[in-house]
Amino acid sequence: MTPHGAIATHRPDPRRSSHGARTVIALVTAAMFADATFYAVIAPLLPHYRDALSLGHLEIAMLFAAHPVGTVIAALPAARLVNARGSAAVMTAGLLSLGIATIVFGLADSFPILVAGRFVQGASAALVWCAGLARIQGAVAPERRGAALGLAGAAAGAGSLAGPGFAALSSLIGIAATLITLGALSFVLALAIRLAGELPGERREGAPAARTRSLLSLDVTRPAGVIFICGAVLGAVSTIGPLRLSDLGAGVVLIAATFVLSAFGEVVIAPAAGHASDRVGRTLPIRLALIAAVPLLFVVGFAGSVPVTALGIALIGSVVAVLWPLGTALLADRAGRRGRAAAEISAVSLIAWSIGLGGESVLCGALAGAFGNGAGLAFLAVPCLLGLAFLGGEEPRGEVRLPGLDPQTVNPVN
Repeated sequence: MTPHGAIATHRPDPRRSSHGARTVIALVTAAMFADATFYAVIAPLLPHYRDALSLGHLEIAMLFAAHPVGTVIAALPAARLVNARGSAAVMTAGLLSLGIATIVFGLADSFPILVAGRFVQGASAALVWCAGLARIQGAVAPERRGAALGLAGAAAGAGSLAGPGFAALSSLIGIAATLITLGALSFVLALAIRLAGELPGERREGAPAARTRSLLSLDVTRPAGVIFICGAVLGAVSTIGPLRLSDLGAGVVLIAATFVLSAFGEVVIAPAAGHASDRVGRTLPIRLALIAAVPLLFVVGFAGSVPVTALGIALIGSVVAVLWPLGTALLADRAGRRGRAAAEISAVSLIAWSIGLGGESVLCGALAGAFGNGAGLAFLAVPCLLGLAFLGGEEPRGEVRLPGLDPQTVNPVN
């Protein structure tokens, strides 16, 4: 391990380093795909749980929000675990607990157990994503960070694509069998990551924990706000969108197809947006996504037909989802200049995402119950407009060094 600030005296074999970086990225994106699949499989099933357990709007929102609440609570401890135990071990533990929670959720038949299962899934996701994002930031050069995080976003989008597909499959084999199968797949992936282990020198001492004041500076809170908006919009659309389609007469298969189309758009757009941000800067693609989100929210909220509503949901999911990789790349650029560790930056990203996802899900669910689905979704135009107003200017280009990373071992992603 190279001490912080020291110059490495031995340059590793570039071919070995490049192969190791690709292995890390492949394992991380597979884990992110799995987590996103488990998360997304629930949205098309919400009408089933609403009818089976006689749940109201607020209870559905609470069920959906339990996942991000678990992520928020576990994010900072996950960052400390990454620094103390290593990212591979933390990812393995996260996938194991994710599989167990998914199986419990599939077998549950009461609202409290379902909420508890979603909470544990969220806490497990914090372990997987905090360790995974830290590994990505250590495996790529800063000037290629947007492309790498765009790839991670595409992996999550592919998981979101697979999730509704599994939800549709549940109409044939049952919800319990579907979720048990997914849980078993999580165990297989955990074993693969455990056997692969860490790259030589990957486990590094983390930087000292950030003071609250440094995490609340404008150059950190602005990109975190972008991630918050992304979570807020996607959380509300994932909560209210299926219910609105169901009220208009759509069935589980059509609802699942809508979210499949949305995730497919994310898979296509996220890598392109991340790559573009490496060339033209982070803020321009972010602004374009925020501008496009506002009219789409009103389309989803007030359109009176299934096709138009479904298309609006698919488009808004595709457009807004790119805010996560772009916002995380901008956060890493700015927080990295302040000396924050990679795992710590990942934790801030997860917290911002999860607060937006859970908080706005509950708030918009309450507004939808009181004033209708249109009002609940239209409310989200406010944070989108605020994001445009307070995003700030472009970050100066240049090298960003994360604590403990030796620039000779940082690998580009081709």
